[in-house]
Amino acid sequence: TIHHTVDLTLQFGLASTTSGATDTITGTLSGANAGAVTIQTAAGTTNGFETLALVSSGSSANTLTGITQTNGTTMATLNISGAQALTLNTIPNTILTVDGATMTGALQLGMGTSTADYAAFATANLNNITGGTGNDTFIFAGTFDANDFDASGEALNGGTGTDVFQASFGATIGTGL
Repeated sequence: TIHHTVDLTLQFGLASTTSGATDTITGTLSGANAGAVTIQTAAGTTNGFETLALVSSGSSANTLTGITQTNGTTMATLNISGAQALTLNTIPNTILTVDGATMTGALQLGMGTSTADYAAFATANLNNITGGTGNDTFIFAGTFDANDFDASGEALNGGTGTDVFQASFGATIGTGL
């Protein structure tokens, strides 16, 4: 069996598709080994999808090399669910909240085996990341600092599995760890 990694662009040409304040795009993965998934909203608009929902299903683990957004810059939330393992190497740096609480498969956010090649996530203030019941892994780059998980109610919560957290820290870290 030969498996290929493919890139995918989802293009939305009408500005009205993402004109609201709570627009969600949902994708279901089943045995996926995908490269970069680009979500492209209408040219000239900065209002894109606010939430990306991924469902990890199928009979084998799913992998996404990365998710990017073009034109719209409002994607702030990533909801992940499903019973199958999911590896997601990079996400748009506008995503500040990742909710995988209902996921039962193992979740890996980020990539790399040393601080030199950790994937960068949000360069701004990460608010909340929640894992599910699987054995989750969260890998962060050097952008992780005191602005992340620093306010009341903000937290990195791996869920109920045996979870791993890897990061290259800035000078100080937030209080929600």
